[in-house]
Amino acid sequence: WTTPTLISGYIVTGSWSGAVLQVINLGLSIIIYTPFVFISDNIKQKRFESLLGHLTRAATSNTLGPRGKKCIDRNGGVGVLARGLVNDLEEALDKDNELYLVYQPQINYREGRVGGTEALLRWRHPVYGEIPAPVTIAIAEDSMLIQALGLKVFDAACKQQAAWREKGIKDVKMSINLSTNQLSDPELFNNVEKTLSKYNLPAKAIELEVTES
Repeated sequence: WTTPTLISGYIVTGSWSGAVLQVINLGLSIIIYTPFVFISDNIKQKRFESLLGHLTRAATSNTLGPRGKKCIDRNGGVGVLARGLVNDLEEALDKDNELYLVYQPQINYREGRVGGTEALLRWRHPVYGEIPAPVTIAIAEDSMLIQALGLKVFDAACKQQAAWREKGIKDVKMSINLSTNQLSDPELFNNVEKTLSKYNLPAKAIELEVTES
């Protein structure tokens, strides 16, 4: 049974007709089972979307779990998904292709121009696709990854702001969100100063916001 297909068919029957029969059987198997594979994938996708919806509602609510966490100590599939995402987020922090920022313009309608931008975190998961930002922040807070995530976001935002200023765009302030958990970090403002110095940015080039939640 370990002999490769086609070769085994030839050996067993002593002719190429055995190999041809194997090809026919393989083709029939693919035709029969492929629809069931698609159905299974669709069921898994719908189940994931349902769990992610419940997880997003948990992340945006003010209700905490039994141990004071928003997501990771939830019961059932929601908690399992949240705890799995914690491990994935920890790995994503060491990569450059999953976590990224998008920039929402802030329009000065009186002057008819962009007066500022807000840096918004996005996570493109390699398996699940785009993870809602509230979920990313909530599981980062639950798992104490928020400090590392906050530094990564701040560094990326300042790097982009410096690149824009080098191109002559110096009157657009960059707004960067902070989790309230980050405010408890005694090194927060030292890290802010170091990052501003790293990219040669004046303090007035950025604005720190505490998130709505």
